[in-house]
Amino acid sequence: MDSSKIQTSVSGDKDVKVTTKVNDTDGTTPQNATVVCSFGNMDGWKLLTIQNTPLKGKPYVIMNLASNERITIPKELKERLHLNMDVNRSSGTIRISFLLECSDLGRYVCKVHKGDYSYQGGQDLKLLPTKPRLTLPVEIIEGKPITEPILCHMNVGYPPAEYLWMFKSRGQTSFINIGNHDNNPDSRGACGQIKTLHLQMTQTDFLHEVQLKCVLETVNPRGPPKVLEDVATIKVVPKTVCNGVPDNTTIKHPHTCDKYILCRRPDIQVLPCPDSLCFDPHTKRCGQTGLEMSSADAYLNEGVTLLSCRLLHVGTWTSISVFKHGAEGSRSRVLVAYNDSNTPVIEKEVSNRLRATTDRPSKYEVVITLWMYSLGCEDEGEFSCTADVPFAVPEAFGRLNIIAKPDVPSVMLPTEIIDGREPREWVRCTGNVGYPKGKMYWEIRMKGEKEFSKQFPFQTKRDSENTTNCKTYVTNEFRFTPNAKHDGMEVRCVVENPDTMPDGRRLYTTQEIHVIPGNFCEGVSRDKRPHPNNCHQYIQCHDGYTYVQRCSIGLCFNTDTQDCDIRQKEEEEVIDPDFPCKPNRNGVYFPHKSLCNKYIWCVQGQEVIQHCPLGTQYFKDGQCTFEEDKFHCSKAA
Repeated sequence: MDSSKIQTSVSGDKDVKVTTKVNDTDGTTPQNATVVCSFGNMDGWKLLTIQNTPLKGKPYVIMNLASNERITIPKELKERLHLNMDVNRSSGTIRISFLLECSDLGRYVCKVHKGDYSYQGGQDLKLLPTKPRLTLPVEIIEGKPITEPILCHMNVGYPPAEYLWMFKSRGQTSFINIGNHDNNPDSRGACGQIKTLHLQMTQTDFLHEVQLKCVLETVNPRGPPKVLEDVATIKVVPKTVCNGVPDNTTIKHPHTCDKYILCRRPDIQVLPCPDSLCFDPHTKRCGQTGLEMSSADAYLNEGVTLLSCRLLHVGTWTSISVFKHGAEGSRSRVLVAYNDSNTPVIEKEVSNRLRATTDRPSKYEVVITLWMYSLGCEDEGEFSCTADVPFAVPEAFGRLNIIAKPDVPSVMLPTEIIDGREPREWVRCTGNVGYPKGKMYWEIRMKGEKEFSKQFPFQTKRDSENTTNCKTYVTNEFRFTPNAKHDGMEVRCVVENPDTMPDGRRLYTTQEIHVIPGNFCEGVSRDKRPHPNNCHQYIQCHDGYTYVQRCSIGLCFNTDTQDCDIRQKEEEEVIDPDFPCKPNRNGVYFPHKSLCNKYIWCVQGQEVIQHCPLGTQYFKDGQCTFEEDKFHCSKAA
């Protein structure tokens, strides 16, 4: 094709976009990668091609997709790729997921051909470096050799970033580069990008309050290098710490609460508290956590969730900050609470959907509580809180896990279901099975039978599976050769998810199979006839052979004009206020009939009562809110 007719799509015109994602890993488990091509405004497209130009090597085609949904994937890639598609005559989304190998990294381009033109979009699939994490030896005592190395745990990305050590002594104004003294760091991950760097310091002389920095530098051809770093201050325990202390006695560490000193002459030992607990000098034991960050599970796009940060044994404190951690090791502050105020200061970016309070249940504790509502997938991840106190307290971490309810699956039947002729297409079920992942399966009911059976007689295949945007999309297919006994048969695609749907409830879609007789066009030379069971299809007879054709979406076949030009009538939806989920509504929400802090979720025609968190009322679409002007009860009144 003429290269002058290849266009990079722009917003508002023919639209092709590519997004890539690699999940995080500590290097002990394989990484999942996802490439998504989405296109729109392209009525009558003919062919879609996805290609990778690797960092090292020649470009290669990953898949070709024709507008009739015929897929071609190179043999060497078929076993590795999981494919999920949702396409029509003018738009579509193709998701490809796979276990990452280093050779997969590169530039992914999606090209859609329409007429004499091609439109394309692209994005790099790469491993980005993340912020390193420094770990100091537990025991750093004046005059005692240091036996443990200083460790820096890092993800250098690929192509790998440069890494080095820097230090700054007390009184100095700038850091000094001391390079990298570990020529063979521990390496893991698809490209060896997960590394642990060792730095051995044996003497404690002049180490007190030395600042050590572990640095990653990435090359940026368009500007200064991007720098990721972690800094730790070395605190040396003085050798006189046990003076005047009885033998075999434990005392608090002079610099941090999560370690303690065992005075056992002539030796001094520094011991860590488990799980970041703080040492209590009164009980001589590691007691309650000095700082706690809660974790929570919350539903995607629904309701409100609560997180809290709790500081114990407070004494004096200046401020407490809560942070959200990003995928690349970065963190952004969500709020900061000050000791002289009961109202935390919320960052502007999240202030429209976050509320927070400062409570002091006792003189020994303070609790920062934050409520987040209208949750999205981007809210999932790690949160932490830090406290500005005279005595060092380790940063506390928690996690917000997003849970997604499944959707009603969609079933697509082959265009041609003709007696004795194997369809060119598979019967396909596609749907979101929820997150964490639920399951999808088929049931069948032959004509004349009363119940559906899970004993499915046809060969099925799990064509693809992909988790993205906190949802797991699954495509499940089967194929069969129709005959007369299959006419009137019903197939049902079922989604179950015990983590998100209570009491064994299921979501499903049922389709009835109609088999066209093989001799339907016998003796007919050329003619178009209406499909006996489906107005969106018609039968084209040609020299006695039967072809089934499909009308465009929303149109029905017109016997008078012999064309698909009848608009499908939209039936007005009637809702019974006493039984809003009847007869068989799925995945929709209604306000509770009498209680403002409850709402109804419809699951296969059944009402499931959902509760809003304390202090909130129902808004709409399964969401609760603090804002009184959005309360459904206020609007109804």
